[in-house]
Amino acid sequence: MKRLKMIVGWGVIGALVIFALMNFQQAKISLFNVSLSAPLSYIIALAALFGAFAGHAIVTAIRWAVRETMPHKGRHPQAEPTLAAGNDEAAKDEAADDRPAKDEAAKDEAADDRPAKEAAADDRPAKEAAADEAADDRPARDEAAEDEAADDRPAKDEAADDQPADDEAIVAPAIAVRGAGHTAPGRERDKNEDSMVVDNRLGLFIACDGMGGHAAGEVASTMAATAVARSLRAAARAINRVRRGQDEPDALQPIIVDAVRTASTAVLEAAERRREWRGMGCALTLLLVADDARAVFGHVGDTRLYRWREHEVEQLTHDHSMAAELVDGGVLSEQQAHDSPMAHALTRCVGHSPDVDVDTRMVDMRRGDILVLCSDGLADYLDEPDQLNRIIEESAELLPGRLVAFANKSGGHDNITAVVVTVGD
Repeated sequence: MKRLKMIVGWGVIGALVIFALMNFQQAKISLFNVSLSAPLSYIIALAALFGAFAGHAIVTAIRWAVRETMPHKGRHPQAEPTLAAGNDEAAKDEAADDRPAKDEAAKDEAADDRPAKEAAADDRPAKEAAADEAADDRPARDEAAEDEAADDRPAKDEAADDQPADDEAIVAPAIAVRGAGHTAPGRERDKNEDSMVVDNRLGLFIACDGMGGHAAGEVASTMAATAVARSLRAAARAINRVRRGQDEPDALQPIIVDAVRTASTAVLEAAERRREWRGMGCALTLLLVADDARAVFGHVGDTRLYRWREHEVEQLTHDHSMAAELVDGGVLSEQQAHDSPMAHALTRCVGHSPDVDVDTRMVDMRRGDILVLCSDGLADYLDEPDQLNRIIEESAELLPGRLVAFANKSGGHDNITAVVVTVGD
């Protein structure tokens, strides 16, 4: 490249000289006091240019000869031969000849490997389809109310399809326990701040009721439900030990407490990062199947868990609200508490403290039982002990949607969530 630049440079100089000579007045020049005609001037200029090229070639040859005879930086000593002395040259030639072959083989191997990688990439949609197929095995929201809530319900239970974090296959209880859920904003709210999780594979069911105004309630309930589900999926090994009979079901209670507290910490930290989320939190009730005859619930706030058994309904959770405490202290009656402005003033909620106090309890299950987890948007209309019993006995089919429809018909003053778990074949 340097030589090419030098030649081009000399050529440009020569062209300029010729151009200047051609433009002298009278086509004459004076050189060493000798007057020359224009043609002879051209010949002298060309000769000078040729001499410059020849001189440059001679100088370049001398520099190359000197450089080849003297060591310089960047030149490495030759490596010692690894073969016998008699085979040095043959080995070098063989290695030189083999190098292109190896290069071509490596390229061919890489090229052959590319379709395999592309095939693996193409296999991803199939895996995703399989995951979607597994997710479709989970009972969907009640079909009767699907159209009504399709636009209202955020996709908050997407984490329910995740595999357990410790990659251990979940042991299913011998008795079939299946859940389905439905959630809607109600008739007086534009947004739905409730969330739910229905994970039949793990046997986990969650209902959350967010609070905090604007979008904060929805953020809190979704974050809490997702965090609890993630923690309990990560505890798949401990859950399996209970279902195999290696541990007692009460071993799950501290795991549930830790999961809810982890969620509470996550909500609290998120609220501290953004001003518009400050004060957000949620009520949460979860049910985790322990074995063939028992489940464990975790509870904070005023979401509720009911059990229907043989025409009788029992409320298994206790509200953590100011009104409930006044009822417990004998200050208010149940009806007065229901109508009190403090009816939904919570004394505990997820997101208030990292060490939130979590109620846990063992729940026995029998074939034919129906368990209902719900937000206060439904619970507020179940004040009469027999109300839920009448709805269930009327028809257990499509129950989540029917419960939401009942709450909407009764007033629908708040967001409504109903998760129904049936025990039996």
